[in-house]
Amino acid sequence: EASSLVEFRSSDDKASSVAGDPKLVKGHTVQLKNLKASKTYSFKLKSRDKDDNIAESAGILSFRTKSTDTGFEIEPTASKVSEQELTATSAKISWTTAVATSSWVEYGTSTSYGKLAGNDTLTIDHVVTLEGLVPGTTYHYRVKGIDEDGNEYISGDYTFTALINPEIASKPKVEVTNDTAIISWSTNTDTDSIAEYGLTSKYGDSVGSGVLTKIHELEVKDLAQDTTYRYRVGGVDKFSNKAMSEDLTFKTNKDTKGPVVSEFRSDLMRNVDETGKEKINVIVSFTTDEAATSYIEYAEGISLATYNKRTKKNKTLNISHSLMLEGLSPATTFHYRIVTIDKYGNESKSKDKTLLTPKREESILQKIIKILEDTFGWVSNLKDYMQGNYKK
Repeated sequence: EASSLVEFRSSDDKASSVAGDPKLVKGHTVQLKNLKASKTYSFKLKSRDKDDNIAESAGILSFRTKSTDTGFEIEPTASKVSEQELTATSAKISWTTAVATSSWVEYGTSTSYGKLAGNDTLTIDHVVTLEGLVPGTTYHYRVKGIDEDGNEYISGDYTFTALINPEIASKPKVEVTNDTAIISWSTNTDTDSIAEYGLTSKYGDSVGSGVLTKIHELEVKDLAQDTTYRYRVGGVDKFSNKAMSEDLTFKTNKDTKGPVVSEFRSDLMRNVDETGKEKINVIVSFTTDEAATSYIEYAEGISLATYNKRTKKNKTLNISHSLMLEGLSPATTFHYRIVTIDKYGNESKSKDKTLLTPKREESILQKIIKILEDTFGWVSNLKDYMQGNYKK
C-alpha cells in the first residue's frame, strides 16, 4: 500500500503542480482540477509507502485536455456580417474558434437549413463563401466544426438577407424644350442618379445627383434646338452595384417663337449739343423672356408706316435691356418700336409706342420776364428792350 501523487505541468506553466492523496491504498485515483482547455500536460506518477520508499512511473507521460463549449467563439454574429461581403447571389461568413476545427456552414431559408458549404481544414480563423443565393432572400445559417479529437461544435442560428441588384424599374420619360430636357425614371432599390448624353452612343456629357433614391429626375441644359440626342440613365447603390438603362434617344424642340418684351419703362434726360441747342435723350429699359439682342426703330410723328431711324444694336444676348434714343428735339412727337432677336434668329417687334418730348426749358431770365408781364402790363415790352429791340 502507498500514497497517490501526480506531478504535472502544461507547456505554459513555469513550475510543476502536485495533486494527490496521502492515504495508503493499493488502487490509486487522482483528479486533476483547474486544467486549461485544449492544452497538453506532461505528468509523472509517484507513491510513498509506510517505510518512506518512493516509486515513480517510468518516463514522462502526457495527455491533452478537450475543448469546451465556452471556448467556442463565433465572430461576427449575424448583425456584424460585413455588408461588403454580401452580394445579390453570395455571402461570405467568417468566424473564429478557440481551437482549430473544420469549417462548415449549414444554411437555408428556414432553421431546417438544408444546404452545406465549407471544408475539413483545421483552423481557428474560418471563412466560408455561400454562393447561388436568391437576391432579396433572407437566409438562416449556423456554423459548425470538428476538432482533432473529434469534438463537434455547432453555433446558434443567425440570419442575413442577400442584396437586391439595382435595376431600372420604369422606362425613362423625357420632357423637352428647345434647349433643355428633364429625364425621370425609377429603380427597384435606392441608387444615386446619372444621365449620360451626347450626339452619339459614346455620349460625352453627363449630369448626376449623389442622393440615394428610387425616384430619379435630372435636368439637362444648354442643348441645341431641333437636335436628336442619345442618352442612358442609371445609378449606383451603396454597395457599388450599378444599373444602367439601354441606349435611348430624345429630340429637342425647334424654337420658332421670338422674345417677349415686358417690364417696359422710359426715362428722359435733357442735354445741350455743341451748338448750344437743347436736345432730349430717352433711355428705354425692358426685359425679355429669353436672352436676345435688341435695338429700337423710331421716327418723328405718329405715322406707323415708317421708321427712318434706329438706335445702335445691342449685340450681346441679354434678358435685361437698356437702349437710348439720342438727340431728340424738344416738344416733338415720336413713335417707336422695340426689336429683339434670340440666339436662333427668331425676331419679334413690340407694338408701336408714342413719345412726346418736353418743351424747351426756359432760362431764369425768361421766367422772370414772364412773371412781370403777367403781373404788370407796363412791362409788356421789357422783353424787346432786353433783347435790344426797344424803340422810342
